[in-house]
Amino acid sequence: MPVFKFLVRKSGKALNLKADNIEYSCLHTRLKAARLNEKDSVCDSYFVIERIVFPSSQERVSNYFKTKINNKLLKVDVVSEAPVSCFTYWRGNALIIVWYNFFDDEKLIKKSVETYLRNLE
Repeated sequence: MPVFKFLVRKSGKALNLKADNIEYSCLHTRLKAARLNEKDSVCDSYFVIERIVFPSSQERVSNYFKTKINNKLLKVDVVSEAPVSCFTYWRGNALIIVWYNFFDDEKLIKKSVETYLRNLE
């Protein structure tokens, strides 16, 4: 849970956070989305979806993170051989974190993530 640990470490003292019963799941370690490149060849984008669900008893914590994170790109340093980026957004009381290759199409990946999450429900 590198993103959540990063946020708690950065904000924990100010908030006096005691986050309990927060559910973390890595929904899929390697999803694939097909896309066309500039030469009209099909390329595959691979990405990872993580989800952190805040129970109603942790409303104070989730509200804090909703104002802190919003739907803005969250910068997290990742040691990797490939350039990795992530975007985050809220879906109900769950924080969705998507890791992907920096050069892949974020809009296509977000659309694929939404389709995947709808199929889980």
